[in-house]
Amino acid sequence: MRWTFDLDSDSLYVSLRDTRSTRQVELPSGVVIDVDPEGRAVGVEILRASAGWSPTEITDRFNIERSDAESLKWLSETPFPAAHRHASGVAARPIGEPGTDQTVPEPDLQFA
Repeated sequence: MRWTFDLDSDSLYVSLRDTRSTRQVELPSGVVIDVDPEGRAVGVEILRASAGWSPTEITDRFNIERSDAESLKWLSETPFPAAHRHASGVAARPIGEPGTDQTVPEPDLQFA
């Protein structure tokens, strides 16, 4: 299992298998499951991951290996940070915040 969290979109993607998906199933909560031709979950996309989500909605509906189910439970209990929002609705993060792709600008040096 591999997972990635996108701070700007507040979305979590969990890859369960290295198998190509052939369709997607959207659950009532908005969680999207990538499914292979045999109907097995190969990936899980959780939008608004920082707001919390229930792994049982996924594990009750799909045959998930026990270790992956435990990992999904752990991920659901992980406090993912939400991006700060400006009035414009555009996501922003403090400059230089650890774990971001932003860098601290160099100071404007003035010599006398």
